[in-house]
Amino acid sequence: MSGVADAVVEKKVAIWPRVLLAGPWTLVAAFVVMAGMATWLPAGAAQVDNLIMPLVLFPLIWVILFFAACLDANLRRATLISLGITGLHGVLLAWHFLNIPA
Repeated sequence: MSGVADAVVEKKVAIWPRVLLAGPWTLVAAFVVMAGMATWLPAGAAQVDNLIMPLVLFPLIWVILFFAACLDANLRRATLISLGITGLHGVLLAWHFLNIPA
C-alpha cells in the first residue's frame, strides 16, 4: 500500500510546476508572442495586417501553449518550448524598440 501512497504524494508535488506553466506563464508567453508577431508579420495592403493578425491569433497561441503544458508527458520539453518561443519574441521586441542596427 505504501507504493500507491508514495505515487499519490509524488503526483501532488509534480502538479504545481505544470499548473504554473499552464496558468500564468502561458498567458504571459501568449502576450509576448502576440506583441512580437507585429515585428515579423508583413503590413499588408491596408497596413494593419501586422497588428490585426496577432490579435486574432492570440487565442490560438494561448490554446497551443496551454495544451502543450497540460498534455506533454515531458514537462521539461514543454517548458523549453514555451521559454524558447517567448524568448525569441522577447528578443525581437527588444531589437525593434531599441532600434539596434542589424
